[in-house]
This record gives sequence, structure tokens and C-alpha cells, in this order.
Amino acid sequence: MKHFSCLLGLVLTLHLSAQVRPINKNTLNNTYTVKQIPAGLVATIDATVRAEYFKDDFYNTTLSGILSNSKYTTREKTWLFYLMQKRIGYGFVGVEYLPPDLNYYDFMSGKIKVYTATRQSLAAIKGDPKPFIALGDSLIATDVVLAGNAYLLAQLLDSKTTNHHLTQLLASGKLLTNKFGFVLNHYVCLALAIAQDDKNADVLKKCLDTYSHPEMIEDVFCALYSRQAPVALIRKYILREVDPKNEVAIQTALCALAAKVPEASFKESLTSLSKEVKEEWKKKIIERALNNGEIQLYMLTKKDQVVIKIWKGVEFTEYTDGHFVFINGFMEFDAN
Repeated sequence: MKHFSCLLGLVLTLHLSAQVRPINKNTLNNTYTVKQIPAGLVATIDATVRAEYFKDDFYNTTLSGILSNSKYTTREKTWLFYLMQKRIGYGFVGVEYLPPDLNYYDFMSGKIKVYTATRQSLAAIKGDPKPFIALGDSLIATDVVLAGNAYLLAQLLDSKTTNHHLTQLLASGKLLTNKFGFVLNHYVCLALAIAQDDKNADVLKKCLDTYSHPEMIEDVFCALYSRQAPVALIRKYILREVDPKNEVAIQTALCALAAKVPEASFKESLTSLSKEVKEEWKKKIIERALNNGEIQLYMLTKKDQVVIKIWKGVEFTEYTDGHFVFINGFMEFDAN
């Protein structure tokens, strides 16, 4: 499945094998997958080797079969979808793995293309998104991982119905008061990017005025510029941003700009910005971009190694047998 996913599957295995001990069994037993998801569902997905899930035909056929199978409840179908995503490194819980030479904007662009293709493959089953939307709504306060996956599934099944609902969710500001809001925001932005229209683009633009969490802002930029959007928004955001902790959001905004305009126009924009910004930390970002080119826009990017991108508010630990995530009492583990 997909250039980005195959590479990600490889680096997960290679990068995480360098630690000195496996995860404690008691800790593992309290992680989300082990504690919350029925073991039978986990076994269903684990019965097939990971490499198969990277194949488009297998992944899409398997997902279609799950969604069409009446023996599974809406919740079970959503859990199975999450488990399938975990197999290819896409089960998001506050951590992403950036392959060598890839900034976050380009990584997300690849992820959006993957889900766009999956959406097209699911059109034939004519699935109803409403049960998944209802499940997501019921879990916003208690299980954002399942809620986020339910919303994403709904969008994959029918964007006409789901787009409007997710746009309203973003506009409501509920994600700003949720202690796991940045996790849900990632899924919602990804879902909107799969089938973006003018209405959800307008709401995404407004999020740039209200968000203060750096990675939440990044996800908005990635969703907004998954298609053509006014690049003036990028300049406006960069000039307005006052928090140095959001430096990574500015970097992703510039990566989006570099992807959307010719190189000469990009350099002209950087030169203009360098004269307008007053804060030294912003000047350094722009000067580095002018001196080193597009790939150096994103400081986390490494030429020859995978970078673990960890969201603000997430605690991350590597073990010999996988990686462990802790967020405000929530725990999850991804085995190698």
C-alpha cells in the first residue's frame, strides 16, 4: 500500500529495535488496544501479516468486507478500521513518523492521497455514514481515538453528509476544550482534506485564528492546502503569530507555500516576509529557508533518518518490542 506507508512500516521496525528492554506486561495490559478492544477483533487483524495491509487491493477489499459484514456492530467496525490503520502506521495517537527527507506537510499530503484512494474504492458498497457519525458524537468526551476513526470512516463512506457535520464540529470549538482535542483534530482535519469544499475550507481558515496548539495548527494547514487555497493566509498567519513555541506551525505553513507556488514566487515571498517580521525567532526561520531551500524549511526533517514527531502533550517511550504513548492517562502501544 502506498509509497509512504511501505516506508513507514519499514522504519517502524528498524528504528524501534534499538532499546534495551520490552514493555512491562502490566503496563501493556492497560493500553487502549489490550484493555478496550475485544481480543477477538485484534486477533482478526493480526491473523494477516503486516506486509499484506500495505497492498492497496488487500487493504481496501478487507475494509469493504468489514463494513459490509452485518455481524459486526458500528463500534466493532470502527475498532477494526483503527487496528488496520495501526498495521500500516496510520493509527494516530499523537505521534507520527516522518521518513527521511520528508517534511510534515508532504507526509500528510501522501496520507491524504492514500485515504482519497480508499474513499474511491469504498464507493461501491454505498455505506451509510450516519451510524459512524452518531458513534463519534457519543464518544467525543470519552474516547477520541474511536470517535476520530468513526468520523474518518464516515467521511470515507459519504462526504456529502459527513463534511457538513465535521465542519460544524470544528466551528463549535469543542476540540479546544477537550484534553485530547489535538488527537481528534488530526482525524477531523484528515477527513475534511479527503473531500474538501468551500464551506469546510472557510471553517479551517477560522481555526487559524483560534488555535494555539502548534500541531493542531499544522494539521489545519495540511488540510486547508490539500487543494488550492489563497496563499495570503500563510503570510497573514506568520505575521500574526507571536508564540515561539508555534515555530513548527510556521515551518509547515511555509512548506505548504513552497508546494503551491513556483520557486521564484516562493523566494520572493520569503524575501518580503524577512523584511516585515520583527521577531528574531521568525527571522531565523525565514533566513534558514532562504539559505537552504525547501527541504530545510522543516527543522525536524533529517536527510538520512526517520524522525519521530511527537505532539505537544504526549509522552513517548521506545521499547525493544514497540513504542508506548501516554496522554493524560490514556495509554497505547504499537508493537514492532
